[in-house]
Amino acid sequence: MIGRRMILALPAAFAVWRGAFAADPAALLPAPSPAGSGDQIAAAAQASAIAPPPDGALEDRMEAFIEESGFGARAARNELFILKGTAPIQVPSTNPDWVRYRQVAYTNALVEAQAEFVAAQNTQVLTKTTLDFFKSANETPPPYEDTKSPGRAAEVLRKLLAVANGTLDQELQKLGIDPRQYDSAPDAQRSVMLANHLKTSTLKRSFGDTIGLCPVMTFEEVRNGAGRIGVVAISSALMRDFAQQVLRLRGEFPADPARAQDLSRVVADKARLVSDFGVRRMFDAQGLPVVLSFAQWASAYRGTDPAMAATYRDTAQRQAESTADGQIADFLKGSINYSQDSTTGQEIDRIAVSLPDSASIEDTKTLVDQLRRAIVRTASVNLTGLRTLKVWTGQHPAAPDQMIVGVVRVWSAAGEQAMRSRVAPRPASSLSAGGASGETQGRKLMNADDF
Repeated sequence: MIGRRMILALPAAFAVWRGAFAADPAALLPAPSPAGSGDQIAAAAQASAIAPPPDGALEDRMEAFIEESGFGARAARNELFILKGTAPIQVPSTNPDWVRYRQVAYTNALVEAQAEFVAAQNTQVLTKTTLDFFKSANETPPPYEDTKSPGRAAEVLRKLLAVANGTLDQELQKLGIDPRQYDSAPDAQRSVMLANHLKTSTLKRSFGDTIGLCPVMTFEEVRNGAGRIGVVAISSALMRDFAQQVLRLRGEFPADPARAQDLSRVVADKARLVSDFGVRRMFDAQGLPVVLSFAQWASAYRGTDPAMAATYRDTAQRQAESTADGQIADFLKGSINYSQDSTTGQEIDRIAVSLPDSASIEDTKTLVDQLRRAIVRTASVNLTGLRTLKVWTGQHPAAPDQMIVGVVRVWSAAGEQAMRSRVAPRPASSLSAGGASGETQGRKLMNADDF
């Protein structure tokens, strides 16, 4: 055995030694829709409710809305499909990025719901279970084996004879080696005496479209600064057909005066816009269809320079517009590729641990619980007549010190017709700009008869 005062040599010799030692929204339910024809859209029918949190959970509020809105009854008759998704807001309401995380939470909740819908359409399942068992021939730990080469040790010894006893530590440090490494105990040798591994892997793959899939209500709860977003969305043959017509008819839709609406009233109240996310199919003053898309973002600027603050605010608006346009594209021609890979099982091992002067046996039991999911949502469309209907700023009751920058983007049949004919559209009517606990939910801008 070579002593620590005799371990300095050429770099190659040190590499051998070094390698050896290094191995070791308050949840009030929507009020009844205003009186109107059987299929009249309840535009601006329900204000966002902000009140102390009720006893019911977010999921309970979503279920109650589904039943009271009439969607539940129609789903029971297989006339439409109901999708639900929830997601946490990943930071507390006191975080300066809370507004942006809130928009991301909505996207997360909707994507989860869409993925489950696609999985229900068609899912390929591949499963495999493996049992791997091993028992060694010996019941006692094997003796410790010294793996050092005598020839190499002798060579190192000869190289070290010229090194003065007091300079060894300095020479080791010059080479970036901690001298204390050479005072440590030798590495333990491990031998498998028993291994019993059972694993089940399940791979699921799904692919499908989300054309015409439309969120109808968003729910929000904030309790002591921690928030969650819930989404109820609907898929129906009628809405799917409408989405396809938007891309096919080039704006040539027949007007339905009975469903005419004043869109300026829908976007006039900022307090209501705070709780609106996603797309809605509605109608304009002529009874022609429109697709509204609600999105929000916030400025990342924390300084005091007014010019810089304005630049960042404009950037936040453009981010919100991009999100809103993406939502319209998903509504018109979205598709999802969804995969989930899970592994469960157990690993039972009996390991012998040998040292030069001792030996022991270690028994371990490990539970295997692994899951990986990937959801990829894509859409590609060409749209004519897409524009911004409203830009607004406001505060959320749970984060009154933070400024929301919101936009409402709109595609309309009238706007596409005007753009294609190169006739300037009518001037838009003048629209007004628009850590606590509480709950809110979006407005009921569409009802069960719309699907």
